[in-house]
Amino acid sequence: DGDPAVRAKVTELLGQVGDTASESLLLTMLADRDRWIRAAAAFSLGRIGSDRAVDAVAKYTKRAKLEADNLIAAINGLGRGRSPRAADALGRIALDVNHDRRVRRYAVLALAGLANRAGQDTLKKLTAFGTPQYMQLALRH
Repeated sequence: DGDPAVRAKVTELLGQVGDTASESLLLTMLADRDRWIRAAAAFSLGRIGSDRAVDAVAKYTKRAKLEADNLIAAINGLGRGRSPRAADALGRIALDVNHDRRVRRYAVLALAGLANRAGQDTLKKLTAFGTPQYMQLALRH
């Protein structure tokens, strides 16, 4: 417990450490009662990018009543990682018309950033969307 701002900062720092013990703590924090702790944990886990972390964040992004800011934190974390596995979750979000445009745009931008780090397979997924709005975003990044 304690001050949520301090706990959120600790959550971010754990993500920078990125070892197995940190990852286990972050997985627990993904279920925290405070939405900002959950957002920081989702970002940090996405950035760590292990299979276990990416799978947990992908599952987290499927929650029915997930706040847009928390979803964007998860998207940004996945986009900053190096796991091609994150492309599936990001692509699902980018193509889901039930998400608002801002969220979908973040997902496309994260995919573009991931393609820079994770390689050609991710770039193929990004360009496979084939819609003009996504192609423009992909070409700019």
